[in-house]
Amino acid sequence: MYFLGLSVIVAEFAGRLDLARSQYTFSVVTMGGAGGSSALRQLDGILKKKHGNGLDAGFIVKMPGNYILKNGSPAGTKRERILSAADEQLKRIGVDVKSATKTALPYSLFAQLIHGVFYPRFTSGVHQDDRWFSVSNACTSCGTCRAICPVGNIDLVDGRPVWKHNCELCCGCIHICPTGAIQAGKKTEGRTRYINPDVKVADLQAQRGNSQ
Repeated sequence: MYFLGLSVIVAEFAGRLDLARSQYTFSVVTMGGAGGSSALRQLDGILKKKHGNGLDAGFIVKMPGNYILKNGSPAGTKRERILSAADEQLKRIGVDVKSATKTALPYSLFAQLIHGVFYPRFTSGVHQDDRWFSVSNACTSCGTCRAICPVGNIDLVDGRPVWKHNCELCCGCIHICPTGAIQAGKKTEGRTRYINPDVKVADLQAQRGNSQ
């Protein structure tokens, strides 16, 4: 979830989906804060516009927040509690999906209002928001940032990352840089980075390589 809505790349992907043969359509939204209901309803609207039918079920899973431009990620026992609760919730979601259980989508008037105000601002400038990114002399030219970027937005020029203004603002390059060399201004300095403990950087690199 990005600003109480879908990331731009996911919204575009949803608009291309062919669900003509789908008998059960569900979505799981992960979020670090609140407002997942508006993201589910946005996706439902995209699918209805294309197919006439939307989501049969929608689920929201709380995860450690990773929007490092605003806050550092939780660490230690707090992070462990969040991840443990998410694992238990995913087990319950798995049962519902396996049985094709249909559920009413959650609704929050407050979330819809905030989505309507802030989400368009986010999407209108998101691709250029990488202009705030910089790299320090701690950079080792390892190329990890370029390898894991989901949209190929990073090139290495003279061994240092250069952003090409097609950013999705996932901030993966900031979180995953092994030396913490990438910043988005002084506000990210010293903030806790986050990588899900079940995700390996090598797997992200392989996924990116296979998608090219």
